[in-house]
Amino acid sequence: MQCFKHPHDSAVGLCKYCQKGLCQVCAQQTPYGLGCAEHANDYLPALHAIFIHQQRMAQNAANLYNGLALFLLLSGCVFVPWGLLGEAGTGTVVSGVVALLFAVLIYREGRKMTRTK
Repeated sequence: MQCFKHPHDSAVGLCKYCQKGLCQVCAQQTPYGLGCAEHANDYLPALHAIFIHQQRMAQNAANLYNGLALFLLLSGCVFVPWGLLGEAGTGTVVSGVVALLFAVLIYREGRKMTRTK
């Protein structure tokens, strides 16, 4: 790959924002990664802030999934015995079993979110 400004020079990296090839002269190292002169100071800090925000949002989503899984687990643990021992009937038992199944599925999805980083 060649530098986008100096086509005779080999690229040493890519701008983190625009993905253009950069030679030794054009490449600017920042705390947020490698950038071209056009994007290094203005856009890379903003791009880094977006990345950090997305990481926080993913963690919040995983926490919501885990909270929902806990709610469904507790609901299932109440509905199944209530349907079996009380007068509520089989509909309550089925609802409890479905809640327990969804609790397991949602918990697994929440775990996937926390492992993906």
